[in-house]
Amino acid sequence: MNKKVLLFIFIGFNFINLAKVGDGNLVELDKIVAIVNNRPITEKMIYRRGYDGTKYTLEDIIDFILLDDLGEKIKVNVNDEAISRYLQNIGADADQISKIIEYWGYADEDEFRNDLKIMYRGSSALNYEIESKISITEDDINKYYKNNIIKTDKKYLLRTAFVDLDSDKFSESGEDQDRYLKKLAKKYNSKFDKCLEWEWDPVIEIKPEEISEDNKFILDLSEGEIFIKKILDSNNKITGFNIFALQKIIEAGQVSLSKRRAEITKILQKDLYDNAVKQVKQELRNKADIYYLNK
Repeated sequence: MNKKVLLFIFIGFNFINLAKVGDGNLVELDKIVAIVNNRPITEKMIYRRGYDGTKYTLEDIIDFILLDDLGEKIKVNVNDEAISRYLQNIGADADQISKIIEYWGYADEDEFRNDLKIMYRGSSALNYEIESKISITEDDINKYYKNNIIKTDKKYLLRTAFVDLDSDKFSESGEDQDRYLKKLAKKYNSKFDKCLEWEWDPVIEIKPEEISEDNKFILDLSEGEIFIKKILDSNNKITGFNIFALQKIIEAGQVSLSKRRAEITKILQKDLYDNAVKQVKQELRNKADIYYLNK
């Protein structure tokens, strides 16, 4: 390390954060807390990195610097246009950018954009570096699937509809009532979604144990079968009908691999990604010159 840098570091890094200049005005001083590959890290750098809403530590900033160095080494190009696109994608307009710069104590927009470039370049370099470390095979997917079975309960897929009683076409006599119900059953079949005179409710899924006692008839229905249930008032008079159409019976079993493949792949990728990130960061630290000023 440059001797002048070392001299500067060790002479005065426990000074207060404010000092007077020649004109008597107070200016804010910063404190270097670590040096990584000849790049100083100050307290302000740690504090200001929180502009994205996250609280960062010195160790986090060290990783950012090392990844930025990696980005420069592998020639990751980060220009002003890329940073402008990034700001646009997160919805930051000129007014919001000005507020960020003022609140977090940046000297100007260039200084703020330089911080973004470090973040952007480091992130790009990290993704490039771990790409070769993330490889998921068919055996990995099958093994995870067999070790993490998701079982499914038996379910009934139903559609229901309510029909008001048409008193002009319905009589209390058994023969007329039977004809009325047959005509109603013919009109309502499970293939109809909507008609001019009636409308099905949305499809519902229901488990056997969720079916009430007075609706246990559902358990005896076949797929495509309709059941018409009379609605009675307090005087035991028919006031309307509930139509039940059993569309499908889904037997108990387990979710198939084909339905879970995308989910399992994401889970495995995340685990591999997290481990790869730790590995890359540790490899960079093993090769880096890191000096802590407060240890």
